[in-house]
Amino acid sequence: MTQRVADSEIDRAMKIARFAKHQHAVMERVLKGSLDSEEVIRAVQAIIDRGGKCITIDYRLSLAEMIAVGRFDWTNDFITSAYFPITETDAKDIVVELVHFDRSISSETAVAEMAKRGLRPATLTELLAYGAAFPEDQRKFQIVALGIEALLGGSRIVSCIGGEIAGRYLDFRLMDGAWDGDYRFLAVRN
Repeated sequence: MTQRVADSEIDRAMKIARFAKHQHAVMERVLKGSLDSEEVIRAVQAIIDRGGKCITIDYRLSLAEMIAVGRFDWTNDFITSAYFPITETDAKDIVVELVHFDRSISSETAVAEMAKRGLRPATLTELLAYGAAFPEDQRKFQIVALGIEALLGGSRIVSCIGGEIAGRYLDFRLMDGAWDGDYRFLAVRN
């Protein structure tokens, strides 16, 4: 038993030493200018965030202020606190994931599938914080928050961000019906 513990500690120490040596080599390249520091940071963060990204939602801001922080090129006039009220009052850190079902799916089935994965659908405020933190993601695909819905003209609506080269937008989509396989759903870890 003592020998196994000693072997595992040696293995652990060797892994740490190997990592430190590699880390030193990367830092040397950054200092010499042969590696871009921001690119290294993004790559390391992607490994850390694999399966989830940490974002902060500042509920001390009004919905209009949260939208402004996102710097969207276009916003739907119906995305207001009248339709999407904010009830929390402090800042909060959460871990979110983009869920891609890669098939047509109803809102109810998407929420049930998220629950099986230990996730809940994100709210509008969480979607806004995500869009502000990772604005380029919405240029790749439309991202939907199913966590809070509103009624508009008798139809259930949910918030959505998307974009293209020309700009980024904040809009709503009808909740009823099916989402095609291109949509991503922002989900929060329970």
